Amino acid sequence: MVKTTFTSSKEDEEKLSQIENSYPEVLPIGSIIAAQAFPGRVFAMVPAPRFERVLPQQKRMSCEKFTTF
Repeated sequence: MVKTTFTSSKEDEEKLSQIENSYPEVLPIGSIIAAQAFPGRVFAMVPAPRFERVLPQQKRMSCEKFTTF
């Protein structure tokens, strides 16, 4: 078994903190990896219904639903 974890660097932590402080009303939207690296701080879009298991170039994301870790 392999467990993959995504972590952020100090530099990226500082960048995200700067964005959060400058725009407190904004929710940062990023990739699923970014959401895992910044749990509770970055949100990721989820696939639209019927696009969950398609090739990346066919993927469509829902703008009504997000995930965070």
